[in-house]
Amino acid sequence: MQQPLVSICIPTHNRLSFFKQALKSAQRQTYNTIEIVISDNSDDNTTQKYVTTLKDERIKYYRSASRHDFLFNFDKVEQLANGKYIKYLLDDDLLKPDCVSKMVQVLEQYPKVGVVMAPLKIIDEKGMSIQPRFYFFRKMKYLYKYLNQDSYIKKEKIMNDFLTTIYPCCVPTGIMFRKSLFHSVKGFDKTFKEISDLELCMNFATKMDFYYINEFLSFWRYSHFSATISVVHKIGIELDIYYKLVHKYFLYTTSHQKAYFFASKRTVLNVLAGVRSKNPTLVFETLRTILYNDPYVLNKIILPFNLFFEVIKSLLLI
Repeated sequence: MQQPLVSICIPTHNRLSFFKQALKSAQRQTYNTIEIVISDNSDDNTTQKYVTTLKDERIKYYRSASRHDFLFNFDKVEQLANGKYIKYLLDDDLLKPDCVSKMVQVLEQYPKVGVVMAPLKIIDEKGMSIQPRFYFFRKMKYLYKYLNQDSYIKKEKIMNDFLTTIYPCCVPTGIMFRKSLFHSVKGFDKTFKEISDLELCMNFATKMDFYYINEFLSFWRYSHFSATISVVHKIGIELDIYYKLVHKYFLYTTSHQKAYFFASKRTVLNVLAGVRSKNPTLVFETLRTILYNDPYVLNKIILPFNLFFEVIKSLLLI
């Protein structure tokens, strides 16, 4: 049987050193039927010069004529892709050699699965495995360690988890999805900006089931170049963005109070960003946003106690 084409899509911007490593990890995949699609909106042509030296017919390169935001890159690289399946690879992340092979096998076996996901091991700028401390107190070795075994997950179950409990997946490097599914949800919703990847995964869950592979198949780089570290954790994001997620997917959960409570917990991350950046205004505005947007009084009462016990639990696990 002919293997389906997989498009490994790499959006890149001003990170030649990391990009080279990401590209090599794509080229070393044990799965043979791939194309490697690159959308480059760097400020100079150093990445372009490097790519032109490579003799790999699987590579399809595009460079934008003018500066665009990161979502333009994400959209463009998908538009150029011809594969049945899309595998994003962020330009500072890495794939294990068998990543594509194992994810394709799942999608071919389960036609009702639209997304396959796996946890990502965290590495530093030198590629070494690390356990950084997130949110001041929580040490993490993996991102999106969702379950303890390989699992088929119905879309209703995973959507409820997205809204009320945990984000099962988010970082594009950690998932593979059907190109047809991406088109059916009309791609990224740009109104969600920094968390548009999260919103995309939730949108996928309105259409198709998911599958979780319980082994790390890729690497997420923890560095000051990462938008998660430099923006989300240090500067903060749009204050009511998580409540907008609840409003968009309100009909997909029967526990509206839990959905608002989870949104409030995520919004608290802006408080931590305000503390890091020594920005008392951000701290104050975040607390005011929670008071204004969460309609459940009980949520506001139990939130500080819940956060306190989360901190204690995380410290005990160190």
